Amino acid sequence: MEKEFFDTVRKLTGKFVDLPEDQLKEFASTVERRKIKKGNLLLEEGQVSRNIFYVSSGLLRLFYYKHKKEVTEFFVWEDRFSLSCIESLFLEKASHISIEALVDSDVYMLPYHKIVELSVDRPLFSEFIRKILEMGLIISQQREDSLRYESTNERYARFMREYPEVMKLAPMNYIASYLQMTPESLSRARSAIF
Repeated sequence: MEKEFFDTVRKLTGKFVDLPEDQLKEFASTVERRKIKKGNLLLEEGQVSRNIFYVSSGLLRLFYYKHKKEVTEFFVWEDRFSLSCIESLFLEKASHISIEALVDSDVYMLPYHKIVELSVDRPLFSEFIRKILEMGLIISQQREDSLRYESTNERYARFMREYPEVMKLAPMNYIASYLQMTPESLSRARSAIF
């Protein structure tokens, strides 16, 4: 197994648990690494999502279609995890989410059902998957609260503060969509801040 690959798997699991070497090797043998070129899809609407994604480098955009228009659900950048479409992941249903690389990206695909299988008799894997799921739920709740309770200016200011990496790389129309604003509203929010 390539050292860089193994070191990255150690790093991503180490964010939550310290796996013994034998368990780390066993898990690493199930992980797939993909280099995704800018503009290519990692997951397409209609496919079943079977993996948790870890972005080693790059930037991904999760999006769906509503009334034939793309709506940005989330951004995932370097050293972050993505659960993609949770319903698809848990229930093995077709995903309504697509995942696109906004820049060339290096992504590690962690097989969800393998982690669940390993967690049956290895408590550290149970803790690993629990912490990833908790993190995903917290991020989702924070986003929903922001959309419910914050003004457009507040949402944009929070986005700038919390996602500076995305601000540098993502087109403004995707950011506007994520913040549930029109491009004109985003422009006004930017003017109000600067």
